Amino acid sequence: MLLLLGALMGQNAIAAEPASSAVTSEPANEPANEPTKKVTNEPANAPADEMEVLLVSLRINQQMMQQPAVMLRNSSGEWWLPVLVLTLAKVKIPDAPSRRFNDADYIAAAAIPIEALTFDAATLFMDIRLSSDGFTLNQLQTRTSQRPETITRSAGAFLNYNLLLDHGEGGFGHVLFTELGGAIGAGVGVSSQMMLNRPGLDRWLRLDSSYVVDDLNQITTLRVGDGISRPPPLLGRPVRFAGLQWGTNFRIRPDLITVPVATLSGQAALPSTVDLYVNNVLQSRNPLTPGPFSIITGPMVTGEGEVLLKVTDISGQEQLITQRFYASTSLLAAGLSDYSFELGALRQRYGLASNDYGDLMAAASWRRGMTDKLTLEAGTSAQQSGLVGVLGGVAASMPGWGLGTLAIGISHGDAGTGGQIALGWERRTKHHGFALRSQLASHDYRQTGVDAEQTLRRLDSVFYSYQLPGIGSLGLSWTQQQRIGADAVSITTASFSTRQTAWGSLIFSLSRLKADTDATSFNVYWSYNLGGGTSVSATHADTTNGPSRQVVQLQKSLPAGEGWGYRLQVAQRAAQQAALYAQNDYGRVRIEAAELNGQTRERFGLSGAIATLDGQWFLSRRIDSSFGVARVPGFAKVRIYVENQLAARTNADGYALLPRLYPYMRNNISVEPLDLPLDTEIGQLKVRPVPAWRSGVLIDIPIRKVSAATLNLIRDDEAPVPAGATVDLLDDDASVIESFGVGHEGLLYLSGLRSQNQLRAHWPGGMCTARIPFQPEPGSIPYLGQYRCQQSQAQ
Repeated sequence: MLLLLGALMGQNAIAAEPASSAVTSEPANEPANEPTKKVTNEPANAPADEMEVLLVSLRINQQMMQQPAVMLRNSSGEWWLPVLVLTLAKVKIPDAPSRRFNDADYIAAAAIPIEALTFDAATLFMDIRLSSDGFTLNQLQTRTSQRPETITRSAGAFLNYNLLLDHGEGGFGHVLFTELGGAIGAGVGVSSQMMLNRPGLDRWLRLDSSYVVDDLNQITTLRVGDGISRPPPLLGRPVRFAGLQWGTNFRIRPDLITVPVATLSGQAALPSTVDLYVNNVLQSRNPLTPGPFSIITGPMVTGEGEVLLKVTDISGQEQLITQRFYASTSLLAAGLSDYSFELGALRQRYGLASNDYGDLMAAASWRRGMTDKLTLEAGTSAQQSGLVGVLGGVAASMPGWGLGTLAIGISHGDAGTGGQIALGWERRTKHHGFALRSQLASHDYRQTGVDAEQTLRRLDSVFYSYQLPGIGSLGLSWTQQQRIGADAVSITTASFSTRQTAWGSLIFSLSRLKADTDATSFNVYWSYNLGGGTSVSATHADTTNGPSRQVVQLQKSLPAGEGWGYRLQVAQRAAQQAALYAQNDYGRVRIEAAELNGQTRERFGLSGAIATLDGQWFLSRRIDSSFGVARVPGFAKVRIYVENQLAARTNADGYALLPRLYPYMRNNISVEPLDLPLDTEIGQLKVRPVPAWRSGVLIDIPIRKVSAATLNLIRDDEAPVPAGATVDLLDDDASVIESFGVGHEGLLYLSGLRSQNQLRAHWPGGMCTARIPFQPEPGSIPYLGQYRCQQSQAQ
């Protein structure tokens, strides 16, 4: 038996932690024992007992600890195990008496539910086997959180514009749409306008104006100005209003999973690998340490499916864990709430009048995921005219059956007291999809902000789809709608579409409309991808209310970056059309012409944006999301990439506008190093800014010009300064500015040079000094030749 000296135990051996976990320990407050060969019991009322100290190689449930562990054993053969090692191996630590040795806690092996413990005295190897219940829970996630730690404060301003000029039989006309946005304090103000000028019509309209402040900690948004209400979605209808709106906004937290996801649990006795399959498609593969585990899946496609876990241990044994699920956006994750409060005046004649507001209104809505299979919602609203309404609903999923919804609404106003009810059921599987919904309102039912003649009396719909493996999909639908005081209108449609093949794809549809005038139509559509963003398509349409039409189109889509596209249309009993599109970093242009029945029309469109940030002004394509300005001072025509796609080039001042950034997400911004001159120092080629909604962010790329050169440093005896020597660049006070290493043949790279430079080289047994003059050569790192380093006595 090997009895180790206490001095050898001056520090505890630490077992290697499995790669999938991280554990930290805090230093104990008790004083450390003096190094000794023997240890006595410390717990109160325990008999004195001498202990052996052993350095042991340890394996727990086939999980080998990478470093030996310090073990204690008493004269009765009872083992005491280090708590830190057990914790790193994710073993549950029982609430039992412990003892200390060399600043570490030890617990008796008898207190742990060990199934088997073997010890080889010759090799000092210990093998422990526990049941899977003896380990702590191992939680795995297939989708890592991407929540950024910091959000860049709102900055900058922009003006979007969209100008359309057209000419036809009635003369010239134009439409100008503008959108002005800018950072104001902690939020962003946005306002949109439209100017129309046509024969007999000349009008300027304000569309929307609002000021928005987002709160990422509370996941809420405060909006002041024009907005759209958020009633409970199962039955409510949103309306336009102006005033105050405050509520949750999940879009400012793209990392947050708001829909229920499947959570599967199991146990692994040995180190294993767990494979996650969704509908028999492998989604992820993760290593697994022994013990109980749970795995949280990511968001899944809408509909019914099956999640399967295949757990394979190191011995090759497999266990399968399955769970059926039903995913739907109508459900909220368990414990998650979604709410909104609105107060203001109803907007009237939107798009026809700038400032036409009606009754005052107040509304509130609330949704909550009670469980992963049950979501409740409720809402209330009141209007100045006296109309009051209440809504309530429930959505519940039943794996194997589908999703059911029920919503009820009650209103009271001048028209009396009315009610509305909606029932829905859907089920979507791998091959089949079925949805049924029926909504019925009494004649006296009204909803806040909705005109009486627009109130739905009844709405019924049925939808069925079937996926034919390897062929395509079949769809059948029927919808009937009836408003108060109007006749019912219904449409029945049957369609079949093939999958994309080498000869293209086909869509057949047959529709029957029943209204004031019944009509039946049949359409065939074929498309073929020619590659490079170019495609060709053909359409044939027959209808009982008119002649058939045939249309052939050839088109090329605009690329993501700079480039051009076009569309050509040749038709029979339809318009002949031609269009050309082009875009660059400054905007987009389109030119169109059409002819039908001897009448022609021409259009010209121009769209783009003007933006400002950090005192710089830019012309750009439309800014429909957040934007950024990359700053690389002194470097012109440097290519800037967003998510590895070319986005812009820096101007003469080293600035570049990036018009399409994702708000509240990390955006990967990088530069092209080949566009940088040699005399540059690159601190970081990629940065990850996080802009706020509809605002700008200034992005500093850590690149700077340096005064650098190379030379060969030789000693007095003409021998080069030895490789590995250190050269210090000194200031006027002989203090070290920066140090550099010497390569073979005395080759030396220096940066931060001035017109006169003092160097000090030192190596084991030697030292020398040199003075180096320097004249920079812009765009390059010059070679200065050989310089003598005068030797002196090493210090």
